[in-house]
Amino acid sequence: MHAEAPCGRVWTPRWHYTSVRYHPEKQLNYVLQKSTWDSARLRNLRCLSDTLEITYLQDPDQGEYLNWKIHEWSSNLPHAYKDTRFLDGHEIWDYTIGSGNFDVSRAGKVYFTYIGTRPNAGVFYGEGKVLVSRGHRRGLGCGSVVPYEYCVFGDEGGFKRIFDWYPVPAVRSAGRRD
Repeated sequence: MHAEAPCGRVWTPRWHYTSVRYHPEKQLNYVLQKSTWDSARLRNLRCLSDTLEITYLQDPDQGEYLNWKIHEWSSNLPHAYKDTRFLDGHEIWDYTIGSGNFDVSRAGKVYFTYIGTRPNAGVFYGEGKVLVSRGHRRGLGCGSVVPYEYCVFGDEGGFKRIFDWYPVPAVRSAGRRD
């Protein structure tokens, strides 16, 4: 969004890791995601947008491995926030953590997102999918007066699939970490 030259097309992470597992000490089911960008992909992303969201999707019809209610979350994304589910519906459950200002991110740094939920009784499986999306801050006071989760919006066509539907619990990795 900041350059006169055309933006490059590849802006997704160079490497992405997702683990959907049970944490015995915390007694939580969780999704842990790690991503890193090289300088070219990061430059393309910054050219196109100023925010980023990493989303784990769960199809409750295939098993509710993660509970709908998020018990805890954390991230080292710059200006991290847990996205709202306002108007998202209940057909597919989304667990999203975003960066309200990904412009300050660094190439080569491993960024993580973590979401923990209480286990659903008797459910030991599910099906998940991972997306990354780019977007923009909208409105005065976004990030200062208005929390990011209410003023960051995805760009049309700004969603990319990292992993298609796969059975969980599981660990998946794609790309090169270098």
